[in-house]
Amino acid sequence: MDLLKFVVTGLLVAMGAGVLGTAVVGLVEVIRAYLDPARRDVITHRNWRENLRHMLH
Repeated sequence: MDLLKFVVTGLLVAMGAGVLGTAVVGLVEVIRAYLDPARRDVITHRNWRENLRHMLH
C-alpha cells in the first residue's frame, strides 16, 4: 500500500513538473518574442496555440 502511494505521488509530481516546465518554456518564448521585434511577427497567436498543443500532446 505504501509503495502504491509512493508511485502515485511520484507520478503526480512528475506531471506537475512537466506542466510547469511547459509553462516556463512558453513564457520564455513569449518574452523573447517581445524583446526581439524580428521574431515578433513570426509568432502569431494561432502559432503559439499550436505550439502549446504540440508540447502538451
